[in-house]
Amino acid sequence: MFDIRSTVAVRYGLFVLAIVVAALQPVSGQAGVKKSLWISTTAAQSFVGAQINNTIMLEQTGVSIFRIDFVIPRDYKENSKVTVIFHMLATNNTPCVAQFNRNAAVRSRVGEVLVSSVDGITMKGGATVAFAEDNLVRRKVLEIKPGGLPGQKPGDAVALEMARNAGAPVDDCARIHVSGIELRYTATQ
Repeated sequence: MFDIRSTVAVRYGLFVLAIVVAALQPVSGQAGVKKSLWISTTAAQSFVGAQINNTIMLEQTGVSIFRIDFVIPRDYKENSKVTVIFHMLATNNTPCVAQFNRNAAVRSRVGEVLVSSVDGITMKGGATVAFAEDNLVRRKVLEIKPGGLPGQKPGDAVALEMARNAGAPVDDCARIHVSGIELRYTATQ
C-alpha cells in the first residue's frame, strides 16, 4: 500500500543529502583542499648538539641544531602558506620553557640559483615552547607564508634548519625531544 508520509520523508531525506553533497564539493576558485604529510624524525640530519634516535633529542646545554628536508608537493596551490608542525615533549625538570626557533632555510629549484632566507618564516606564538609536565606532547607551529621562500612552487626542495638554544635565559628545560613532524599545505584539488 502506498504511504504518502514515507514517500515525503524519503524525498526530504534525499533533498537534504543532495544539499550536503553539494556543499562538500570544491568550487572553482575556492581556497583548495587541505592536506598533510608526515616527515620521519629519523630522516632529519643532526648538527651541533642534536642526536637522532627514534626522536630528535635536543640537549639541555648549549645549542642543538637539526635539519629537515622536504619537497613541496606537486599538488601544492601556489601562493598559499606551508605549515610545519613539530610535535615536542620534555623529560625531567618540568614545568619548563625551551627556546626553539628557525635557524636557516634554503629553497632549491631546478635551473635556478639557491635562495636562502628566513624572512616570511615565522614561529606561531614566538620562539619558545612551554611544557607543563613530563612527556606531555606540545606542538610548535612554523609557517612559511606565500613568498616566504620567494616564489615557492610545487616541486621546490626545502631545507629547514631548526635550533634550540638551551643557554638562553628563558630556556630552563632539560633534554627535549621532537617526536614527530607534520607538513600541512593547501592543494589545488
